[in-house]
Amino acid sequence: MHYFLYPLIVAIVLFVYSISWTSDLVHYLMKFLYDWTGQPSENPGEDWIQWAAFIGDSMLRGILWIFSLLIMWKISKYSTLILMSPLLSLLSAKVDGILTGVDAPFSLAQLFKDMVRGIALSIRNLLAELFFVIGLGLLNIFIALFFPILDIALSPISLVLSFLIGCYYSGGAIVDYALENKRFSYKSTLKFLRENKSMAIGFGAIYTVLFRIPFIGIALAIVTCTVGSSMLIHEWDKNGKLNVQ
Repeated sequence: MHYFLYPLIVAIVLFVYSISWTSDLVHYLMKFLYDWTGQPSENPGEDWIQWAAFIGDSMLRGILWIFSLLIMWKISKYSTLILMSPLLSLLSAKVDGILTGVDAPFSLAQLFKDMVRGIALSIRNLLAELFFVIGLGLLNIFIALFFPILDIALSPISLVLSFLIGCYYSGGAIVDYALENKRFSYKSTLKFLRENKSMAIGFGAIYTVLFRIPFIGIALAIVTCTVGSSMLIHEWDKNGKLNVQ
C-alpha cells in the first residue's frame, strides 16, 4: 500500500508547487515584456488600438500559462521519479526477487548508488526532452509566423513527435530501475534504450497517459510501469535476450 501512498503524497505536493511556480513564471515573463513595451490599459474604453493591445495581452498571457504549465508538467514527471527514486529502486528489486526466487541482500551503499544513478538519468532525460520539445515548439512558431498554411499540416506531426520524444525519455528513466537489478552500467543502459526504443516508448506512453490523471493516476503510473518493466526485463533475461556490456 505504501508504494501507492508515497507517490500520491509527492503528487499532491508537486501539484501545489507547480501551480505556484507557473503563476510566478508567467508574472515575471509578463513583467519582462512590459518593461519593453509598456503595460496596456485595463480599461481600453473606445480606443480600438487600446482594445487590440488589451486583447493581445490577454491572449499572450493565456499562451504563456499553457506553455508554462506544459513545461512544469514535464518537469513534474521527472521530479516525481527523482523524489521516488529510493522507493522505486526497492520496488524493482523486490519484484525481481519474487520472480527469480532470490532475494538480493539489502545494502545501503548499493541503494544509495542506484538512487544516484536513477536521479542522474532522470535529470539527463528531462534536459534532453525539454531541449527537443522546446526546439520543436520554436520551430512551430517560426513556421506559423512565416508559413501559416504549412503549419496547419505540420502541427499534428509536431505534436506526435513531441509525445513520442517525451514517452521515450520518461520510459527510459523507468526501465532503468529494472536494468539496475541486472547490473547494467549507466552507458549500457543508454545503449540498451537506444536499441529498444519501442520498449521505452511503450512504458513511457503508459506513464504519460496515467500521469495526466490527477493524483491517483500518478501513483498508478509509477507503480504500474516500474513493476511492468521489471517483469519484462526479467523475461528477457530468462530468455537470454539481455546482454550486459
